[in-house]
Amino acid sequence: HLTKNNSINLFTRNGKDYAKFFPQTCKEIFKQVRDVSAIVDAEMVPYDHTNHPLPPSKLYQAKRHTFWALDILCLDGRSVTEQPTEERINLLTTWLKKYPGNSIVLSDFSRFKSRTEWNHFYQGCLSQGLEGAIIKQGTAGYFTSVYKIKLMDTIDVVVVAGNRDHLSENPYSFKNILLATPTEDGKRLVTLGYIDRDEQK
Repeated sequence: HLTKNNSINLFTRNGKDYAKFFPQTCKEIFKQVRDVSAIVDAEMVPYDHTNHPLPPSKLYQAKRHTFWALDILCLDGRSVTEQPTEERINLLTTWLKKYPGNSIVLSDFSRFKSRTEWNHFYQGCLSQGLEGAIIKQGTAGYFTSVYKIKLMDTIDVVVVAGNRDHLSENPYSFKNILLATPTEDGKRLVTLGYIDRDEQK
């Protein structure tokens, strides 16, 4: 959420503002986009020093982040959520072209008329190391069903640690947990990494 007085909010899916945890990222956004009022739906992706994307569990440790813009809800104080998806994407594309940079970038969008076209696109996403893709109806408003397609494998894991969410009133609320899996001989555990609460299903 950007405002014309150059303040920013980084809201998660559950409505928590995490802007204070990423002050440098907010500064980089201000360098790219200033004096603008907008609410953008975006995916925050962490990157390492070689500009390679990191898993979501490394979000807090990463030195650089990029917001991949997926949709737009409001621009210059005007809600656009009732407009069809294709119109919102065109508006988002036109708006971001005015502010080139690496902090907020436009995601790749494609239209599909057949299952074959979709499968080709999805396999391309996976070959790039991406988690998956999002499907929206081109004629629908923002607050309609969205399909998130991800390639998932199942393994047995155990929770070995967690970081408390100090912004929550619930004393048992964790913002992320550390997962591990047992070795084949069952004598020790191998850590897999942290998973953020927004990713937990």
